[in-house]
Amino acid sequence: MRRNPEASLRRAALSLFGLGASVILTACTSTSRPSNGDEIASSTPTAELSYPAPSLADLRYGVEQLLQAGDLHYKDEYTSEYRGCRLAHVYEGVISASNAYGRREQGFADEEAEASCHELGVITIPYLETYWMGSDILSRQYANHNFERIPPESRLTLAPNPSGYLAERLAPSIVRLVGAGLIDGERVIKTASEGGEWKGTIAFFLGPDDVISGFSYSLAKNASERRDGVLRLLPPIEVSYPGLGDGDDPDFLRSALRDMQTHEDVNYDVYSGQFLITFEKEFVPSILASFYGEEIPATVTCYVELPECQGKLPEFFAIFDRLEALLGDAGMDYCAYVASEGQREATKLSDTYKGLISVNVSNQDRNPGNSFDFSLKVTFDVEGEDFGRYEGVLTYGREYCFEGVAGHGPLLDFRRALEDYAKSLR
Repeated sequence: MRRNPEASLRRAALSLFGLGASVILTACTSTSRPSNGDEIASSTPTAELSYPAPSLADLRYGVEQLLQAGDLHYKDEYTSEYRGCRLAHVYEGVISASNAYGRREQGFADEEAEASCHELGVITIPYLETYWMGSDILSRQYANHNFERIPPESRLTLAPNPSGYLAERLAPSIVRLVGAGLIDGERVIKTASEGGEWKGTIAFFLGPDDVISGFSYSLAKNASERRDGVLRLLPPIEVSYPGLGDGDDPDFLRSALRDMQTHEDVNYDVYSGQFLITFEKEFVPSILASFYGEEIPATVTCYVELPECQGKLPEFFAIFDRLEALLGDAGMDYCAYVASEGQREATKLSDTYKGLISVNVSNQDRNPGNSFDFSLKVTFDVEGEDFGRYEGVLTYGREYCFEGVAGHGPLLDFRRALEDYAKSLR
């Protein structure tokens, strides 16, 4: 997101026009803003001041205009409580033309609340961040992960959409004005809200020209469920696509591949429509190869310590020295979210990889906390009109997806080298 210093809060849209006659308001001596709308005047008033104040109809109109604003940026900090389970939340929402952004963080209010929440079986999602870029949805559940492209039909939990979130916060009907005053020089209009499921008070902050600059709220759904918070409008900002971290560096993919290939614990696996080759080192170091095209696939094991196999491992690894050049024009992109691999139909490997060659490069023991870290999987089309096209996933601290087109000659040489090597193992 980029800040737009020339954008404004659209005062005309958010102001309360048609103000009625002056009414008597109580000026407060308090110098701090309350955490919710329960108390506006926290000390003995010192004077009665005359201010032009909005009518109930004006206030409702201002709220309606706020909900329809096309450029909006706000932050909501609140606590929620359900039967003793108290959670602290921070939500930031941005609406910018046809794009939107939402980020929600939540956690237990304190240790006592954590114990109560565990007893109730409450599950929290500490972090959610989502971009809506036209019809494109990007989201993540960890701040140190890259965003994934989410299909519209996915049931993955997203951050709340800022339009719906604000509408839900202001859903209770404003039924009457119950108080007004000054806090830190800012006018505050307190209202009673009683429509819908949530009932309580909402106190609106009015800035210059009676622009709504935010509101505090104290609402209860029933005797055991409530929420209290303060939502503040912020200067509008432009919503643009998030970056890919290191993936924005055009040389990142190739430098990561070089790093993995020169690591002492590098391994390669190859899948194709005709064969599978992998290096097994956990028990007895050996090269395993399976061949398809027959009713019963043939399997060969070549133990690298045996004289006839001693040169096979270096020969196998040397083939992949060509891999970096094949990925020369790779373009990095967001990965597409897949709900469950188990939903895919099970097929034979020979069918799955027909017309393809898939290569896995990995340093499996390099990150003890994540055996899938430091790995690259790339699949090449090696037949038909799509010959040369490839797509893959790099896991290098974060997950990065990429695609491109390999040169016809180099890819053909790579395929032949693998096929010749597989034949030499039979």
